[in-house]
Amino acid sequence: MKRRTIVISATFYSVLVIIILSLAKNIFNTIEVEGISMNPTYTEGDKLLIQTKFKDIKRNDVIIYETKSDEDITYIIKRVIGIPGDTIYIDDNNTVYVNDKPFDDTYGYYDDNEGYETNITYTLSDNEYFTLGDNRNHSIDARATGNISKDRIIGTVLFRYKKNK
Repeated sequence: MKRRTIVISATFYSVLVIIILSLAKNIFNTIEVEGISMNPTYTEGDKLLIQTKFKDIKRNDVIIYETKSDEDITYIIKRVIGIPGDTIYIDDNNTVYVNDKPFDDTYGYYDDNEGYETNITYTLSDNEYFTLGDNRNHSIDARATGNISKDRIIGTVLFRYKKNK
């Protein structure tokens, strides 16, 4: 009788582990950072855990979204600055304004004053997000590619689980 209980318990826990692992695979994924656009927050080679099932995307969330060119799909990592309905403005000093208020841009890094055109207003419609790389002068982001629609977003970054040395 005891042996039968052990077999039933082992089978139950094995099935439970398989179910949990398959659910986790559908909710979480991993990605490796390529490029310098998110320096110094994330550097090339860092490995990140992302959540692929998400509800609300907030300002300062770091997201992964896809971009397609011909038959290739590329995954891009950027920080969310604007959410649906926002108006974004970047002045000559690279100060970012969200809805006419200075944005707490603690992650933005500029190594010089060259780069993108300033004094431009970006208006977000429903389901659109405005993103910037943390390494502002070395990032191809919404200033160049336009606003990101929610259906292109793959997930949000939860944390870095392996830092590149």
